[in-house]
Amino acid sequence: MKAKELCRKAMASVLSACLLISTALVALPPMEVRAEEATVDGIKYGYDETEHTATVIKQQSNTISGDITIPTTINVNGADYQVTAIGDTAFQYCSSLTSVTIPNSVKSIGKNAFQSCSDLTSVTIPDGVTVIGEYAFNRCSSLTSVTIPDGVTAIGDNAFSSCSSLTSVKIPDSVNSIGKYAFVHCGSLTSVKIPDGVTGIEAGTFSSCDSLISVEIPDSVNSIGKDAFYYCVGLTSVKIPNGVTAIGEGTFNGCEGLTSVTIPNSVKSIGKEAFKHCSGLTSVKIPDGVTSIGDIAFQYCGGLTSVTIPSSVKQVGSSVFDGCDHLTTVHFGGNEEEWNSLSNIWFPNNPAIIYDAFQYQITFMDEDGATVLLAAASYGKGTPAANIVQPVKPAKPADAQYTYNFAGWEPAIAEVAADVTYRATYTATAIPPSTYTVSVTNDGNGTAAASPASGEEGAKVRLTATAKTGYTFKEWQLTIPGGGSISSTTANPAEFTIGNGNAQVKAVFEKTAEPQPTPDPTPDPDPTPAPDPTPSPDPTPAPAPAAQTRENFDSKYYADSYPDLKAAFGYRHDLLWQHYLMFGKKENRRVRFINGLHKTGASEGIAGDPAAWQMAGVFRRNPLPESAAFDTDFYADRYPDLKVAFGYRHDLLYRHYLTYGKKEGREIRTLDMFHATAYADRYPDLKAAFGYNRFLLWRHYLTFGKREGRLAEWDTNP
Repeated sequence: MKAKELCRKAMASVLSACLLISTALVALPPMEVRAEEATVDGIKYGYDETEHTATVIKQQSNTISGDITIPTTINVNGADYQVTAIGDTAFQYCSSLTSVTIPNSVKSIGKNAFQSCSDLTSVTIPDGVTVIGEYAFNRCSSLTSVTIPDGVTAIGDNAFSSCSSLTSVKIPDSVNSIGKYAFVHCGSLTSVKIPDGVTGIEAGTFSSCDSLISVEIPDSVNSIGKDAFYYCVGLTSVKIPNGVTAIGEGTFNGCEGLTSVTIPNSVKSIGKEAFKHCSGLTSVKIPDGVTSIGDIAFQYCGGLTSVTIPSSVKQVGSSVFDGCDHLTTVHFGGNEEEWNSLSNIWFPNNPAIIYDAFQYQITFMDEDGATVLLAAASYGKGTPAANIVQPVKPAKPADAQYTYNFAGWEPAIAEVAADVTYRATYTATAIPPSTYTVSVTNDGNGTAAASPASGEEGAKVRLTATAKTGYTFKEWQLTIPGGGSISSTTANPAEFTIGNGNAQVKAVFEKTAEPQPTPDPTPDPDPTPAPDPTPSPDPTPAPAPAAQTRENFDSKYYADSYPDLKAAFGYRHDLLWQHYLMFGKKENRRVRFINGLHKTGASEGIAGDPAAWQMAGVFRRNPLPESAAFDTDFYADRYPDLKVAFGYRHDLLYRHYLTYGKKEGREIRTLDMFHATAYADRYPDLKAAFGYNRFLLWRHYLTFGKREGRLAEWDTNP
């Protein structure tokens, strides 16, 4: 019983204690702190009553527009709250927002804060901000410039991606981190200076910045990520700082304007596709210390003629130099045995392999064996004869009987394999009787020639002149007689007799008279009125003047009026109409329009000729859209069912391929499969016009080349 009593008293004591504690807790004030929301001057804020701070929070996109200024403090219910942050997605999709001023009290700009503010042209970032969040200004396509203040230490991933109008950005020295794809697709950005505190350039940071022409990379950078400068086609030169140990995959892929790259000795590996499509590079020196070169690292570097590979390279990926069709010289730092151990290396045109570890002296002397024409110079073993620098062609003075011409070197210049001294040799030619030249000039309105253009005294020379369009030959003028004479100054052709000196004749042309219109006859005086005859039906009214449209355009008259157009286009109605619209009007060329001359959609018209539309597109657009990399004609001709369904409609055929053709395994031809270097080499006129620019060569092939019967080469696995 005593035990039960003691237990009962103990339980009562515990319950009493619990009741006291419970009562005390009820009496305590609440400890919960919760953020409140308020709208001040049209802007929504979240505020903390304890910290007395406020953050700009998610806005309704259709309520924010124009220019706004965020205050330093807001007042809610009589209490002031300092604005310290622009929160995540605060102004996301506020497409009518044009400018925003942020106070110095703000310390951070959150993720997606201004994403897709497409009309935003100006933003002032205060000095107090330390972090710009991910996607903060993504797709602010009207933003033209940004100054990031001192104090910002990090720029988040994609922070300024797709800011297509951004032309300049100033990154302060305080920044030590730039996120992945931070400036990807900033197509108007022309230059960037990366501050000294940054240690790495992340993946895709400046990818597709196709207007970027200069970038300064500080010595603090020790890594460059994948695709960091992918397709920066305007970039012309880059210096990689000493300290970078690896050039990542695709780092400079597609940098077609890149003509110079400096790779430091610190680099140990060159990644896959690192310099693919860098067609502007002519030479590359891979430094000592590099041990591996990744797959297709220099593929399609069509302008590359020389490359230096150190003996430290032990691993070479597949197709590293595939498409380097102009590579003629490879300098290797080791011996032949080491070179042969690189079993995977391959070149398309069997370039000369020069072993720089073995050097020989080459000297050039005159035929006397005493006069040095070019001092000894060192060349590596295997240097081809064409690579040996020769002196200026030597000359031997004539004597009374002979003149002397340089004939070559003895021995004949050959591939370097030992020390060699080359001596000049000459051929002697007996001095002939005196000859005199006849040069022909013109007044600029035609051309003229003399055949032959020289001869002995008394020799006959035929003079011919050809007038340009709108002019006819008038006469010959003997500007420097040289003792000679012309058979007839008005004859064409004419005969000139050489005298005892050099002569000069000038062809003169005169403008062809324009045909004069027949004057209207003088009207007869009104005759005595005759009695009104029986009224006749109303005559058919005269046709209205023809509208100046493609259907009424008299292309034959236009071609016949201008031989240059006829020679270029024949009687092609579509091309002549396009020429008139684009150039003829400005040149005040004569045209004629006749009602109903051509029906809409006629076969000779541009509407029925997709190739002609492609030509018109060349004149109208500079950029190359994605679909323009697709060969419409090939796709239609390859598959008759598509040709019957769509004709040569580029948009429909391209859409079909994307939607169905890929799944059906249909064959196509695209820009990536097009062998631009081979096309340029096959046709010297194209090479002179476009170099090895694959975009221009592709555009030419689609627009003109196929119709001219030009041949192209294709890769089956681009």
